[in-house]
Amino acid sequence: MRTWAFGYPKLGEKREYKKLLEGFWAGKITEEEFLKGIEELEKYRLETYKKYVDSVPVGELNLYDFMLDTALMLGVIPERFKGKEGLELYYEMARGKQALEMTKWFNTNYHYLVPEIEKAEFTLRENKPLKAYKEAKEKFGIEGRPSLVGPYTFLKLSKTLQKVGEEGGLPIYHMEKIENTQVLKALMDKLVPVYKQILQELKAEGVKEVQIDEPAFVLNLNDEEVA
Repeated sequence: MRTWAFGYPKLGEKREYKKLLEGFWAGKITEEEFLKGIEELEKYRLETYKKYVDSVPVGELNLYDFMLDTALMLGVIPERFKGKEGLELYYEMARGKQALEMTKWFNTNYHYLVPEIEKAEFTLRENKPLKAYKEAKEKFGIEGRPSLVGPYTFLKLSKTLQKVGEEGGLPIYHMEKIENTQVLKALMDKLVPVYKQILQELKAEGVKEVQIDEPAFVLNLNDEEVA
């Protein structure tokens, strides 16, 4: 029998995660120091997993929010963030003046950032599960299990974004949940090939198992969605 687990708290025994974030945002530590601290925290998490389970999840630790990570990986970046890259882009989308909406993760007290699909286009900007797998293997000697949010859950928890006008020189947008089955299917048809690419690259690297999370399957699905 093989054992596995996921969801190890990212805060750290001494709240290292929170201290790193706040220190970086306040300009008290450099980007290099921040990322080094995150790497050390990830090492501790993975080594803890390794002590107790056979299958170790990699890629769980993010720099703010896992739905934001997924959106960036899939190229779901609203036009208003154009021109920004790296951590500047990441935290502008997370907590800038025009940040993404934050809402509850299902019926929990955890909140996530809501991806905004402005264009019905998806592209693999960076294979984050593959990067996490390679880093765990090369830096810590751990053959991990990459995990990622599944395509259905990603779309069901996202919103479409349309520019409907301007006021005072500023754009006005309309956002809505993806509840229309035909819209959902059209987006899914474009998104699935990107997920296929992610999995193909993982397979080519020799990854033996992948965890795809689809918690949105617990929602009330209509017959077309089930099909």
